[in-house]
Amino acid sequence: MLGRQSGQRFNGSNYVLPSDSPERQRLSLQHQLSKHAFDDRLIIRPIAISSEDHVLDSGTGSSTWLLDAISTLP
Repeated sequence: MLGRQSGQRFNGSNYVLPSDSPERQRLSLQHQLSKHAFDDRLIIRPIAISSEDHVLDSGTGSSTWLLDAISTLP
């Protein structure tokens, strides 16, 4: 159900958290803190990624991880 609750916007999907600006900011901060905790690595496991590879980021939320990956991966 589309609407507002306690002043926050919800998009009506199965995603139970708000979809407004404060939520996007929270997700961005969560991404930065997680990345910092793992020595600024976006991908924890050692893998080789080339410019010919494709990455699927499913359930990206605010797209912060994907936007960060675009600027750092080949």
